[in-house]
Amino acid sequence: MPLIRALGLSMLLAAVTSGCAARYQQPPPEHSHALLELPSQRSQLDRGMFIEPVEINGLARPRNWLLEDFRVPAGEFQLLARAAHDALQGSCRLQFNALAGQRYLLDAALADGKFILRVFQHGLTVAECSAPATTLPTPARIPEVPSR
Repeated sequence: MPLIRALGLSMLLAAVTSGCAARYQQPPPEHSHALLELPSQRSQLDRGMFIEPVEINGLARPRNWLLEDFRVPAGEFQLLARAAHDALQGSCRLQFNALAGQRYLLDAALADGKFILRVFQHGLTVAECSAPATTLPTPARIPEVPSR
C-alpha cells in the first residue's frame, strides 16, 4: 500500500511540475534580454482595446500575464497575441528578431473588420499581423454599474 501511495504521489507531482514547465518564464534580469511592453491596463481600459499574450516562444503565457513589461530572450522571438474590443476578438502570430537591451511595444487596432497587431521599436514597425474580427462569447468591457 505505501508503494502505491508513493507512486500516486510521484505521478501527481510529475503532472503538476510538467504543467509548470509548459508556461513561459522570463529570463533572469542578469541574462541578456529585450523587453516586450504592452499598453498599461489603464490605457487599455481607456481605449477599450485589450491586448494579451497567448503564447510566448511557443509556450503558454505566464500566470501573471497582466504585466506591462516582459523580459524576452534575445534572438528569434515569436508571439501569439490576442486583441479584443467590445464583442470582437482576433489573434495572430508575430515574429521578429529581438535585440538584447532593446524595448519593443505591442499594440493593436481594429479596422475594416480585422485586428492589426504590431510590434514597434523606436516608432518603427518590426512585426505585423492581422486577424479577422470574430465575436466573443461575452463582451470585453467592464460592465456598467447599475444606477440606484
